[in-house]
Amino acid sequence: MKYIDFLGIAPFIALALGVSSCDKNDAVSQESDNNAFIIKAQIGEAQDNNVSSRATVNNADGKSFTWQKDDKFDIYFSSSSSVKQVFAINNETIAENGKSADFVCENFNKPSDGDKYYAFYPNNGFTYSSGAYSFTLPQSVYSQSANNDTEHLKSGLAMVATGNYADIQAGLKFEQKTSLFRIGVTNNRAASVTIKSLKIVSTTYACFGNKYTYKDAEKDAETYEGSSKEVVLTLNGETGISVNTNEALKAYTLTVAGGEIKNDELFHIEAVLSDGSTVQSEDFFGSKINEGIELGTDPETNDPIGNHWLPGYYYDFLLDLNEVGLDFKGVTISSFTDGGSNDFTVEIQ
Repeated sequence: MKYIDFLGIAPFIALALGVSSCDKNDAVSQESDNNAFIIKAQIGEAQDNNVSSRATVNNADGKSFTWQKDDKFDIYFSSSSSVKQVFAINNETIAENGKSADFVCENFNKPSDGDKYYAFYPNNGFTYSSGAYSFTLPQSVYSQSANNDTEHLKSGLAMVATGNYADIQAGLKFEQKTSLFRIGVTNNRAASVTIKSLKIVSTTYACFGNKYTYKDAEKDAETYEGSSKEVVLTLNGETGISVNTNEALKAYTLTVAGGEIKNDELFHIEAVLSDGSTVQSEDFFGSKINEGIELGTDPETNDPIGNHWLPGYYYDFLLDLNEVGLDFKGVTISSFTDGGSNDFTVEIQ
């Protein structure tokens, strides 16, 4: 029997940016004489079943996120919903652990206290049209340049925060809108091999999404588009990445919550090698993913957890490359940062 192991499953992720009013001895947010507005962005610890997450992947396992130099986010206000105000990080203020930094808007136009704000990361990642802000995953998230590289993910780690301007100094809370895939392929062949691309395929339904939309004037504001049956990750511009015997390739990409993962849906993973051949894993059912993460309902949407790719979750597909094909070992699912020890096993029929 083979097993799918689901490890460390955590609730929906949120990025808490702590902002509070201050005096000159405890400057957190302030408006300066030259109309600049400064926000101290804090990355919180896990509290009340929320796991901290961060803006940019920066370590080998792909599960840890920190503020980086030149990070920016945009804020819009309901009274001028198409006019963005850009908050840029002050690189000199990034804490040693990457969990806090000052963000500055140099020409801040203060709205009324009754305005609602909409904040988006990455800067310039969202477009506005007809009362809706939309984000489409850039092509860069589907192209990895080296083994275990995560730099390409930064442009696709979409986050959204909304609230009333009157409360902005009490807290700015970003929520992740993407989920992270890692495909780990261990080379069990007798010689090194070069892998040019990897593909996750749903053979029956279009369940993968690439677009997120937030409508500021509607109750059911969030929508995700699931329009594809596959996610393709090219490696080193399709030149490929060489993997020695008994070594592992770790490849990363992103998706958004697309169509529903059907119980009878069949999935497999393909790898294209430098010799032109394609190797394919055995099929596994979507029901096993759904069974594995049926932990109740999403507290934000009241939707059942487990029927779509969960924003803020990390899907780790594990495979062995042998002489004839790919041996699928299973998938582990956890939050973007390790958040628990709820371990259990689901058997593949």
